[in-house]
Amino acid sequence: MLEAIRERAQGWIAKVILVLIVVPFALWGIESYFSGSSGDDWVAKVGDVKISRQQFSNVLQDQIERLRQAQGPAFDAAQTRTPQFRKQVLDGLVERDALIQAAQQAGLVATDAQVASIIGQVPAFQENGKFSRKLYGQLLAARGMTPAQFENQLRQDILVETWQSPIVVGEWVPPSLTARMAALLAQQREVSWVDVKASDYAKQSAPTTAEVAAYYRAHPQDYTRPAAVKLHYVVFSPAVLAQGVQPSDAQIQQYYQDHQAQYAQPEEREASHILIAVNGTDPALWAAAKARAEQILAQVRKNPADFAALAKRYSQDPGSAANGGNLGFFTRDAMVKPFADAVFAMQKPGEIVGPVKSQFGYHIIRLDAIKPAQTLPMVQVKGSIAAILRQREAQSRYDRDADDFSDKVYEEGKALAPVAKRYGLSVQSTDWITRAGAPAPLNNAKLLDAVFAADSIQKRQNTEAVDVGNHTLVAARVVDYRAPQLQPLSAVQVAITQKLTAQKEAQLTQQAGTRLLGQLRQGLEPPNTRWTAFKQLDRQQMLQQLGDAEAAQQVFRLPADKLPVYTSYVLPDGSWRIVRLTRVVTPADTSPDLRSAVAAGLKQSYVRADMDAAAALVKAEEKVQIRKNALEPTGSE
Repeated sequence: MLEAIRERAQGWIAKVILVLIVVPFALWGIESYFSGSSGDDWVAKVGDVKISRQQFSNVLQDQIERLRQAQGPAFDAAQTRTPQFRKQVLDGLVERDALIQAAQQAGLVATDAQVASIIGQVPAFQENGKFSRKLYGQLLAARGMTPAQFENQLRQDILVETWQSPIVVGEWVPPSLTARMAALLAQQREVSWVDVKASDYAKQSAPTTAEVAAYYRAHPQDYTRPAAVKLHYVVFSPAVLAQGVQPSDAQIQQYYQDHQAQYAQPEEREASHILIAVNGTDPALWAAAKARAEQILAQVRKNPADFAALAKRYSQDPGSAANGGNLGFFTRDAMVKPFADAVFAMQKPGEIVGPVKSQFGYHIIRLDAIKPAQTLPMVQVKGSIAAILRQREAQSRYDRDADDFSDKVYEEGKALAPVAKRYGLSVQSTDWITRAGAPAPLNNAKLLDAVFAADSIQKRQNTEAVDVGNHTLVAARVVDYRAPQLQPLSAVQVAITQKLTAQKEAQLTQQAGTRLLGQLRQGLEPPNTRWTAFKQLDRQQMLQQLGDAEAAQQVFRLPADKLPVYTSYVLPDGSWRIVRLTRVVTPADTSPDLRSAVAAGLKQSYVRADMDAAAALVKAEEKVQIRKNALEPTGSE
């Protein structure tokens, strides 16, 4: 009965939970992941459910942070500022909400047992190989989350996966297609190649002094050092203000007392069962199953100590039979109603009831243990409460003082230190920065406009306090300025010479390569053409030999009806390589491992396509509405 739950606990959800935990969520965005929209500031609606702008902004920042962590030094923030990236994130939010609603409408439920099973298997929550409730609470508290918030998110993940699972289970790939694809992947092609080397044209490519000077005069913008500034700046945000907030023990205790329901844990019971399963609605099947259950129940009552052995022998629940029928601890709503009613009606461990009829068949049930309802002790939730109180107090200070902060920045005029001192902030400094190279949170168009305005540069006065998004105000003051400056020709002459030389080399090489390729295709091979030895290569070998993925793919796309046939591509050094295909070798049979891998890949592709189609249908049924200004940035995001 619980086999599906256990399988799901081993699936992709259990693997991504750790990722969800270790990603540093924005402190002030956590609650909005769960609370939905407030007021009229929304970007999209899925049916009657609104996606707030704040929720969108928080998820956007979360996705940016995930990319930053995944790509490391290669991360380019510019890729996250495009309308396409914002649309991708919003589409994901819309699709998720639509699927959650579809799952709920279908009557799907994520039970406490499912949630507990998955959380219990996350390595980050384990101590000495076992789930640690204390560690669980501490990790969540460190990121400003309560167990209820995290578990709500997990329930939604389970709903979406459960709704999609029939697509995954029901997908089928025709064996004939698998065989055909495997044969194509195992195919080998015989090739050789000749290179038209760019270095052969180096002497002909050197520009004259006049050509260098002319290029310099025609492209002054390429050799003008952009304007740059050094700044002092202050940041006013709930996240910054929270660093100075430390709730007292009395405040934490009061919050704990006022929110007892939030930390209440329902009664749990441990039970074992023997299931005589019934597959179908035929009354005769049910009658036979009941009679069989009564026979086994008689054996159990005669020798209660043999319950586990009898469960291993007779139970038809594959998820628990091997464990002597043990189902572990669960809450009332984790089991189907007849089963739960029977378990929670028993008075003491060791009691046995049955046969109990459910949709799965007939159960013989033994109560093993009772874990009374309890409230989590304050010491266990103190960290999460402190984070909540810090958030609340910092947000309150921000809401109360934001306007006053802006006024003080204006009133001080040419100094930020008094403003910083008043609000417990610090004045930060930059080295030389340009418009294109400003770091966060200074990389905001409105703020940069203010920084590079004439008054800021000439009078060294404070900019206004600019809202750069995510409840963050930034005020800056220019402390040094470097005007745009055209570099002298002598400083850039070498760079221009190299650029023009490379352009001419590429042009001459291309002309020679195109000419040779045309001759070969006409069957007119020049006598000095130096081909490499013939090589018979599969797809991976072709990639290794040619060193260019697109070129390797192009060789395998060449028609083989009339050989030889030719293709070409440009090498990293600018040389022109012409590849000659002379033979195609297709194996009579392919290995089982290859066919298995191909079948898995095709199924994954089919599943993804069907999931996309199903999601599109659900979104259409839920009447998705996107606001016109939904993708417009509100700050530095």
